[in-house]
Amino acid sequence: MNDTRSFEPRPGGADTEGQSLRMRIGINAFPLRTDGGGARYVFSGLLRALLRHDSTHQYIIFAHPDGMPLVNKVLVAAGDTSGNWPEARVRLERILDEGQIYAYRSEFDLYFGPLNNLNPRVYDRPTVALLHDIQEQYLPENFSKAELVARREVYPEICHSATILVAISEFCKRSFIEKFDVDPRKIEVVHNAPQPELIDGEPAEGVWIKEALPKNYLFYPANCYKHKNHQLLLDAIEQMRAQRHVLPVVFSGFELPGGYPLRKEIAARGLDEICRVYTDLPADEMRYLYRHAQAVVLPTTFEGFCMPAIEAMACGVPVVCSELPVLREILGDNALYFDPQSTEQLVSQIRRIQNEPVLREQMIAAGPGIAANYNWDNSAKRILEIFREARQRFTYGYHLPTDTTRPKIGISLRLTDGSTEVIRTVQSMLAESHKNLLIRCVVDRPLDPAARGFLEASGVKVVEPGEHAVGSLADLRQFAQDEDLDIVGEVIEGNRLKPSAMDSLTWSHLTAPEKSVYLGECFQWRGDHFVGVSRLRLTGDGLWKMEGLLYPEALFINPRTLRNGASHVGETNGNGVEEWRWDLLREARYSGQLFLTRRTMADCDQATLGPKASKQAARAGMFNYYNVSNDRSVKVRLMRRVEPVVKRAARVLPMKWQDAGTRIWYHISR
Repeated sequence: MNDTRSFEPRPGGADTEGQSLRMRIGINAFPLRTDGGGARYVFSGLLRALLRHDSTHQYIIFAHPDGMPLVNKVLVAAGDTSGNWPEARVRLERILDEGQIYAYRSEFDLYFGPLNNLNPRVYDRPTVALLHDIQEQYLPENFSKAELVARREVYPEICHSATILVAISEFCKRSFIEKFDVDPRKIEVVHNAPQPELIDGEPAEGVWIKEALPKNYLFYPANCYKHKNHQLLLDAIEQMRAQRHVLPVVFSGFELPGGYPLRKEIAARGLDEICRVYTDLPADEMRYLYRHAQAVVLPTTFEGFCMPAIEAMACGVPVVCSELPVLREILGDNALYFDPQSTEQLVSQIRRIQNEPVLREQMIAAGPGIAANYNWDNSAKRILEIFREARQRFTYGYHLPTDTTRPKIGISLRLTDGSTEVIRTVQSMLAESHKNLLIRCVVDRPLDPAARGFLEASGVKVVEPGEHAVGSLADLRQFAQDEDLDIVGEVIEGNRLKPSAMDSLTWSHLTAPEKSVYLGECFQWRGDHFVGVSRLRLTGDGLWKMEGLLYPEALFINPRTLRNGASHVGETNGNGVEEWRWDLLREARYSGQLFLTRRTMADCDQATLGPKASKQAARAGMFNYYNVSNDRSVKVRLMRRVEPVVKRAARVLPMKWQDAGTRIWYHISR
């Protein structure tokens, strides 16, 4: 059987002499659905423009069956069809669970999540994530407790894990910085744009084949999410009707579970005669609704960008909208603003549109010029630049390679009984040709002559055991002191570092030189069976825990800062050489000396830690939940403890059952 762990991409590195290197780009389109919100239009517009302007890279797109028709539609519009490389530059893979992407991880060099997502955690290569907004940080009342917990875990992780984070507006960038303490240099703003079919389609006035529309109607295009605030517009229409001023309104969008019951409210208020609701209209009909509306009204209480606002401008229709920072950023002074909590202000602005024809004509004339600043061609070109920049940032962060000295890294190789995997383990460390890498092997058991010869020929320093136990903290500190190392760690024979591991350590040292402990992530294996990702997880309700075992390959030490600290972790630990890492991790986390790299460092087999590793870890408290603020162990419900097992078992279920089951599970377990 082939060992799939040995085939990995070689990410990182800058362009050579200004040339654009070809990359295989993996795109996670799994969240894409036909009844989704604005994100599906963002995906479609951006992907089409990327394929139009990119003649270099290859793409592999992962999509759920419900989203595949949308992807195929984009490919056809771009003149592409999916197929196999190299005949086709785009591959479309059908998946029922994001975990299936792990099986393709050797087939892409950069991972792009354009839909508020960066799963699964294949973080041994550059990643680019597009996060549309973090509404839950401003309007938590719009979400269930389970949704809040999930978003408060997932969205900060996306922000901190991505090599480059893409925001769709300056407002979103500020919100990521303010709420999640993200380094501003990490965030690039790439604006959304109108749907191409909506703006450029023919006939220019659109097509309408349904029942005749009333004259001088207001138009509100939005799915019925709570924050879209449909209620305010209905309140305004009711108030105007009470004043004998009847004004028709056309709505377009889906009604959603837990959202605003628009049709029911219209009927309850007796507004059926003046309100129309349409769902999932084609672009030609949407263009007609825009171009023939008296105004587009947007009473929304929160937006990350608001595509309908810029689409209205492009179609030459005035916009009456909520006073929100992002709408001011996009529309400037060419809109009539109102407080989204004030019916009176909304009514007043609607009447201005009706009663001030000169103002309305001025707004119509200025709209297309403002909309022209936002187009998918410019956005796609910037995304392509970001893909190239991500390769360099993956290793050097915000430093220039020519101005940076790579840290001196020391790795101690610990042998196991038999020593049959020593050559493959060392080859994994040498795959990257890191110039400042020193490998030491402490020979504390018989070593095959051929293996010894390979070690010596590869420049590995073969030494006899010293005064400290092999693999102890004291042993690694002595190694670092003797060799004047910047970073020191250990690898167990049989495990293998990722080709990008040295790049990740270089980046960690350049990003956080003041930290003492760098903690990464590992792919866990049981023989040839992939188990999952071993990592430190921060939950959305203020807890943290280790997911999986704590492998030596995940934890590296900055001996220069640790040497200056007061820590004596591991010096008097009589519970064996493994538990000192757990003690050091907890102390570093509590004292602020831990840096979570959120990088995949190695492929690790559970067998390398011994048959009793899980029991020892459990006794040491490695599988407990801990409070983020005081680091105390926290008791959680039994259901939460078995959550990882249940999630893996549930993958055999249909996706709609998985989605429903996830919501129920969060509600019960929390």
